[in-house]
Amino acid sequence: PLSDPWLSEAEIATRRARLGFDEPALATFAETCEFISLGNFCGVGRALQAIGLKRRAYPFDWVRSPLTGVLHCLETDFEDFLTFTTVRTDQAHGLKIFEGSRWGGSFWHHDPADPKVKADMVRRIERLLGLSADPPLSQPRVFVRAVNCTQEL
Repeated sequence: PLSDPWLSEAEIATRRARLGFDEPALATFAETCEFISLGNFCGVGRALQAIGLKRRAYPFDWVRSPLTGVLHCLETDFEDFLTFTTVRTDQAHGLKIFEGSRWGGSFWHHDPADPKVKADMVRRIERLLGLSADPPLSQPRVFVRAVNCTQEL
């Protein structure tokens, strides 16, 4: 959650200073670009949060997603993004996991059948596809992904 101490403004500022975000060229780049997670898991979105680069929510922020699935979603305008065939509980983490989507991903932090989640995801998809005014289409985008396996390289 955002209340985690390591996501406090002070911790983020310390991290950014340590990584050189106060250098003019990097500061300008970081402030002018929109950083977008393309997954493979929630760690990418969390890493962007940890250095203050995650400004808006996108569909792949908190899902497990193979690269082939990301490409499928982009090629089909996300027509089957919220699909799943099975639900299981991860006892170790207390998570309800929605698996078996037609595009190959799984939902570990959202219930894709929940109407609020559906509405949130539609908004995130529209944002990713440039169908909303925020961020403006003129703003440069940086897509960030952690590869799932060597075949994705």
